[in-house]
Amino acid sequence: MRSQCYYAPALITSLSGTDLLRFHRYFASQLCLFALLAIGAAGCGGGASSATPKVAQRYPAYDEQAAQLFDDHIDGSAVGLADIAGNPRADPVFRARTQSAELVARVRVLTVTTDLVGGKPLYRVNLGFVAPPLVRRGIDDDHLEIAVYSTSSAFGVVKFLDVGLIGHTFIGFFRRYAQGEEPEVRFHLAADTPMILAAAREADMLGELSGK
Repeated sequence: MRSQCYYAPALITSLSGTDLLRFHRYFASQLCLFALLAIGAAGCGGGASSATPKVAQRYPAYDEQAAQLFDDHIDGSAVGLADIAGNPRADPVFRARTQSAELVARVRVLTVTTDLVGGKPLYRVNLGFVAPPLVRRGIDDDHLEIAVYSTSSAFGVVKFLDVGLIGHTFIGFFRRYAQGEEPEVRFHLAADTPMILAAAREADMLGELSGK
């Protein structure tokens, strides 16, 4: 290889006229091709390094504010357990939850199954719609499955009732958040009462009027 590099200048100087012109044209074309390939490789590399997972792009992070609104909680009053039921119309968290939800609907528990994740129990609760959703802003499924982890606020209620939860109806508030490679539905299940339903309708209407 070293001898080829050494004799290349001598080869070029031996050319003349038409042959020299052809050599220059060929050399220039190779330089252009090399430059285009280099630019293309740099563009592809830059796009790959700055790529963001689709889930993180489409769904918000489950931060402290989100955890306050969609707290994976089941109101005790919704299942006949002792719980303080306040006035939802005067509750700013209830209003913000309704206006931030992708889905607000009357739902019924269809199935309850148990699984183990990392040696800890996990309940999967399958919900169906009792009536057309009150609010629908992105979740288009005709049923929902929510996960109740051992760390979830609703875990105690679900563990206590287990399959006895089947058939119970709630007014559910749902929103998806980024969680690994798939979005995860976070929720709040409130009592299925006319007062809660009317307050949710009112909150949604106020949100539309204010542009939220």
